[in-house]
Amino acid sequence: MNETRYPFITRKLQQAYENGATPGVALLVDHAGEMMYRHAVGYAQQYPDHKDLREDTIFDIASLTKVVATTTAVMCRIRDNAFPLEESVQSYIPEFPHSEVTFLHLLTHSSGLPGWWPLYEDVQQAIALQGEDILGNGIAKDIILNNICKISLTAAPGKHYTYSDLGFILLGIALERMADMPFDDYCRETIFAPLGMSNTFFRRYGTPLPDGEYAATERCEWRRRILYGEVHDENAYALGGVAGHAGLFSTLDDARLFMNCLLRCYEGTDSFLPQALVQQFFTRQYLPKSSTRALGWDTPSPKDSTGGELLSSASVGHTGFTGTSIWLDLSRKVLILLFSNRVHPSRNDHTFLKMRPKIHDTVLITFDKEFS
Repeated sequence: MNETRYPFITRKLQQAYENGATPGVALLVDHAGEMMYRHAVGYAQQYPDHKDLREDTIFDIASLTKVVATTTAVMCRIRDNAFPLEESVQSYIPEFPHSEVTFLHLLTHSSGLPGWWPLYEDVQQAIALQGEDILGNGIAKDIILNNICKISLTAAPGKHYTYSDLGFILLGIALERMADMPFDDYCRETIFAPLGMSNTFFRRYGTPLPDGEYAATERCEWRRRILYGEVHDENAYALGGVAGHAGLFSTLDDARLFMNCLLRCYEGTDSFLPQALVQQFFTRQYLPKSSTRALGWDTPSPKDSTGGELLSSASVGHTGFTGTSIWLDLSRKVLILLFSNRVHPSRNDHTFLKMRPKIHDTVLITFDKEFS
């Protein structure tokens, strides 16, 4: 859609494919609810077969799970007067030994927890010792939670920013306990179904692959295959495909539905979430002072922002390790959804990460001229 009307944007996408930065890349640009651009370039899969990338391809959106699912689930719980934002995580996860860590700390990545830990390795070891598959059941989840509880904090809560998958794993577990239902069921019933996001889902371990075309990700050394329609993140896989930090699959069109709903809520024209609540979650928290983080969401960094150099300060966004990103410029009402499968077949090439800001800048230069 409109790939010929905006040739400079299309050329940037083609460059990302032609220079080997990613096998495929898809872009959707929306302005105030009107779709301005939607185009895909390259391949959804190159190994072992070639499959073209389509505009409706389903992506493993990786850490976008943190905002599309987990952060929004927190907002829904607050809307329903059932989430204690400034309470201790211990209130719902008594096994967690750090009483000073609150849910606010988890959402701002200021809990003091390290960013990542190979939690899946102990699950692998348990499978080898027990000789049975424990993925996707309570045993694997207990192993992972117990291991997180053994990890020492690297800083006092609220004093240091470290982007942490571990914190969002805890958020997912806490939300399950609050709702007394599986996290994926809660997200589907509370967020995805009400917003019409029919191609957004967690794929639980051992369940059939839903219909659709998928963007392949990496060749996993653990699973010994190219991943196609199963979660890329090893810790999320060990948790059975459903986790607070990763595991969600989605499309450009579903992400557009989601973000346009949040924009309307932010402006007070949609009642899905209270206006004041969305504005709070989109506001930089300065926890600690140097952090660019809002609640769950990020805001543009003064230097080397993933969204480029031209986003206004009134912007929110997030990225996913597989090569996905969301940026919404609230002052321009411009939404940029950039989905790629840059980790296919290997995560070792980081070229796309350097090209991503340039694509965003090209989009904003193009549309600033159009709407000026």
